[in-house]
Amino acid sequence: MSLGGIRAPPGHWPIPQSVEVINWQGRDALGFHWPFWGIGTQLTVGRRGMLRDFLRIVDSITARDFASRWGPLGLCRHGVPQIPMDFDTLCSMSEKCIYRQCPLIKAARQKETIDVELVNPWVHLAAGASAILQVAAALHRDRQPDAKDWAKLPFLDAYPSENFQGIERQRFFLGLAIHTWLDLGRISLDFSWSSPKASLRVLPRSLFGALGLELALVAAKTEGVAYCCGCGMAYTPERQPRAGEEHFCHDCGRGVALKRAQARWREKRKLKPSGKPKRRGLR
Repeated sequence: MSLGGIRAPPGHWPIPQSVEVINWQGRDALGFHWPFWGIGTQLTVGRRGMLRDFLRIVDSITARDFASRWGPLGLCRHGVPQIPMDFDTLCSMSEKCIYRQCPLIKAARQKETIDVELVNPWVHLAAGASAILQVAAALHRDRQPDAKDWAKLPFLDAYPSENFQGIERQRFFLGLAIHTWLDLGRISLDFSWSSPKASLRVLPRSLFGALGLELALVAAKTEGVAYCCGCGMAYTPERQPRAGEEHFCHDCGRGVALKRAQARWREKRKLKPSGKPKRRGLR
């Protein structure tokens, strides 16, 4: 993933140096400032709490706070992520983005060129993510979803409302909305065999993709995927980790677990009084 001219390895994306709310052609927008030549740029991966924070976005301030912690979504002016898309995906989009890779907005500000993303698509996607979870919860109980929630579902504007009648069809179109989010986010599988045991990991290529992956897991009530406490990547554990228990993917494995345990042990030793009791001499 490349944002701010910074190349990040698969499954990672860069965090900007700072984020500000600006006015871009009369509309609220987020301005992303990046370190000079990308030096010292912090990279991050999808972690727990990310989707919860995303659902709280309702205006420019909450969008700025989210972006400062988790990074940019990488949206063009039409609200489409800056990732090459399949022709079928482009045809299903209701936005007028006709390019395979519509460029991010750039703005000159104080002798600096910054990346700009409009706030409205962020608010729209956050409301759509919340609607996906509400609709999925209703359909899991075989109940009719609330009409207001259904109206907020993303990526379904091109379909007439009469297509959404009946729970079975609603399940199909909810799945289509989630599938489109995952497709735009370019979710991929990473197979590795760097240890005696091979591993298969789900690898989002961007923050947008990581949000879609977590949305899909929650909507499907899937408990078979966990986030590694070592590298932060999603993986399929052999058993579901207990609450409060550290767990690691096959790549990190026992080696990282031992290193973290040793680090905790050293930290505890630092907290203990350094003085040792003197031994009494023999009389």
